[in-house]
Amino acid sequence: MKMFGKDEVNLSRQFEFDFAKAVCIVGMVFVHCFEELTAPAADSSTAYYIMVTVLDSIFGAGTFMLCMGLGIAYSWKENANKLINRGIMIFLFGYLLNIARDGLPRLLLILLGKESWNSMVMYLLCNDIMPFAGLALMLFGILKKLKFSDLAVFLTALGMSAIGSYVRFIDCGSTLWNELAGLFVGTCSNVDPDVYSCFPLLNWFIIVVIGYLYAKAIRRCCNINLYYAISFPVSAVILAAYMFISIPNGLGMMNGDILYYYHFSTPNALILFTGTVFATGLYHFIAMPLNNRFKKIITRISSNINRVYCTHWVIIGWTAAVFTLVDYDGFGDTAAFVVGLAIFITSNILAEIYTRRKESGR
Repeated sequence: MKMFGKDEVNLSRQFEFDFAKAVCIVGMVFVHCFEELTAPAADSSTAYYIMVTVLDSIFGAGTFMLCMGLGIAYSWKENANKLINRGIMIFLFGYLLNIARDGLPRLLLILLGKESWNSMVMYLLCNDIMPFAGLALMLFGILKKLKFSDLAVFLTALGMSAIGSYVRFIDCGSTLWNELAGLFVGTCSNVDPDVYSCFPLLNWFIIVVIGYLYAKAIRRCCNINLYYAISFPVSAVILAAYMFISIPNGLGMMNGDILYYYHFSTPNALILFTGTVFATGLYHFIAMPLNNRFKKIITRISSNINRVYCTHWVIIGWTAAVFTLVDYDGFGDTAAFVVGLAIFITSNILAEIYTRRKESGR
């Protein structure tokens, strides 16, 4: 039975990707709670390794960025100029978020004598996923404006990834330059372990492009059930083999050093893609018996993803500042799960209130 044709026939909203984003946003809150709010001793716990190293590496930000590429392919409104303009807005908003989540609370700590002014450079210039997403959209728009074919865009991304695989773990000598250069290449500080680039463009742009090309293939899929019936078990076997080999041997993204995930080499892009294929296949089959009401809830969570992202980071940033103020080391594993759930629920409620007020025009 034929799975793919020449014509684009699968043009409706792909619910399994909404499902994937909804699950990712929940998992992301837990991951960030483990990263920012747990005691230093918890960093070596099994729960921390599973949440931050295994699950986040394979099913976390990579899925987000692949979904962003899918969104480019599925949106009839997108063109080169709109991609560039949207990228600029997201890029700038990422730094506004830095001010809200870390800049303001850390300023209070500095005024109270609990931190030094030197730390503000790291907090204000932290190159998290939003600045990367902005740069990726701008670059994608520029390549489209230059009339790059899909093949040329992929080769460009592949070349960038190859360079990023070798030009990484670089110390530029200061926090300022590590953060600025870290927008493009994998940087880290030999002095301060908290200073490193999270999503350098050279390493991560290929994920957005793969998501875009994958979506264009999905648009031509004339039997999506058959496709997932094949791709889901195949991707499961590949992931199982990868984890069976890499986890006990501490290889690549699974070695416990988060930099090997943030500055991943080109072969790992295939693992991130495989993780998304597995996840979306799983959600495709889980969604089959779900009623429309439950699907609408999932879609709503997915559509609020940026608002939940920003809100939960502000909550975590101010909470971490309070911990510093009262000299509290942080939560244990169990408390991190409980607090993570509370932060997700709170963030989602606040995001939904904002969305409804915006929709009503108030």
